[in-house]
Amino acid sequence: MLDSNLLSTTEYIKAKRVRSNLLLFCMIASLIVILGTSALLFFMDPHITVSGVFAFALAVFAIITIPVIIWNYPRFGLYFLIVAAIIFAEPSTTTLATVPTSLIKLWINISTIGQMHGTNALKPLSFSPAEIVMILTTLAWLIRSISDRTFKFRPGAFIWPILIYLSFVLWGYVHGLTTGGDRVMALYEVRAQVYLLLATILGANLITEVKHVKAVLWSLLIGSGILSVFGTITYFVVGTAASDQSLLAHDDTLFFVRLVLLTFIVMMINVDKKMRAWAIFFLPFAIISIIGNQRRASIAAFIIAFIPLLPLLWVNFKDNRKQIGVFLVVFAMLSAIYLPVAWNAKGAWALPARAIRSQSDPNARDESSDFYRMAESADLRYTRDTNPWLGYGYGKQFIEVVPLVRLTTSFLDYLPHNGVLWVWMRLGNFGFLAFIMIVVFVLIRGPQLLSRVSNPYLKTIGILAILDVLMIYIYGKYDLQITNPHQMFILSLQLGILSNLPFINSNNKL
Repeated sequence: MLDSNLLSTTEYIKAKRVRSNLLLFCMIASLIVILGTSALLFFMDPHITVSGVFAFALAVFAIITIPVIIWNYPRFGLYFLIVAAIIFAEPSTTTLATVPTSLIKLWINISTIGQMHGTNALKPLSFSPAEIVMILTTLAWLIRSISDRTFKFRPGAFIWPILIYLSFVLWGYVHGLTTGGDRVMALYEVRAQVYLLLATILGANLITEVKHVKAVLWSLLIGSGILSVFGTITYFVVGTAASDQSLLAHDDTLFFVRLVLLTFIVMMINVDKKMRAWAIFFLPFAIISIIGNQRRASIAAFIIAFIPLLPLLWVNFKDNRKQIGVFLVVFAMLSAIYLPVAWNAKGAWALPARAIRSQSDPNARDESSDFYRMAESADLRYTRDTNPWLGYGYGKQFIEVVPLVRLTTSFLDYLPHNGVLWVWMRLGNFGFLAFIMIVVFVLIRGPQLLSRVSNPYLKTIGILAILDVLMIYIYGKYDLQITNPHQMFILSLQLGILSNLPFINSNNKL
């Protein structure tokens, strides 16, 4: 009987190895066929560009292989989406050459992609390729775990505040459409809110071991590192300190700030030597990209996140308090030298000091930006007060009692800079309270969950998740991030992991 069981186990391992080798062979064969076909198309039609052929080949290869990989390894979908949320930047004509990944429009509606290529045939498809990957990941997890009889749903510690908030989001969607709201814009506004639930559940149920958390940290590090290299190249090729405009998408700066925070953590606690080495390697690129992107809101978000970082490290890494103390002293001394020198400087290197100074003494550019935001906030408050309890609803332009400067996109008539006031306007007092309760719940419950784990990888991702909530909230007050699919997916996935840290710690198999 025992021999029979051992034989069946051996056969199972052998069959699994054969399946993996077959999968790898099929992927390589598909890649060869696709590249060959693409090359043939390129030589047959001289109007096809190299970038177009590359995009076509990559898209076909992804369509064939990604679903197969996700079906066999559902967690791959999460790792892929983390990197994809970071490096597949918003399209920009000025950065196309320096950020080649902007060719891949993973987070844009398929209907919009079709219109960009001159066809309305895809107009009914109001969802993005990234959302398809999310659904495939969810289905693969559910079907495989149910068929293997290993399914166990873990809601996580934050599920109820999120569900309460999303009930108000649903109300805002219905209320907006029934009172004249535009369906497309309403859908655009709420989709990232849905990520808050879906990605949190996926994080809580698929990231169940320390090695999975380690893979998430590496995905964040590599993705942010690659983008920071692109950002640095863009800074030196497209623009320099003489420019006051962003070189990349505004929200890209949050990826760089997140990389800086992760670098600080791994440097002070030495959780992983390889991770620390790569983080230090990417750090200069991240700093240059932050300076080049010229976003004061990112500096504000970093400062607010940095304040609780050191206490969290001090409490959770008692054996590293000496390193933390030394870092604090060195940082304070460098700040005491840098701030006076940079206070009145105008170069890009003085951006952190300028961000602090602009709160009381903004320059002409910052003052103009501040004036627009103050006027916009006045309009949001007026619109909010037209229906303070039920909310204004999604899909409707906010009321302009203070006329605003006409910008390049009508999106800002629906999606203002101040994301916190946007939530309040759309959902009313009760919905806004539910939103604030998520933030408060994470800030209170998160450190409690951290205190129950001992593994440094788990503590690292937990600290990043708590800091991310603060950064999204602060950055969202100046540049709307709560409807940003890239940022909301990464934030929500981290919240799902944070909510399940004690289980992962008890299931430690690294």
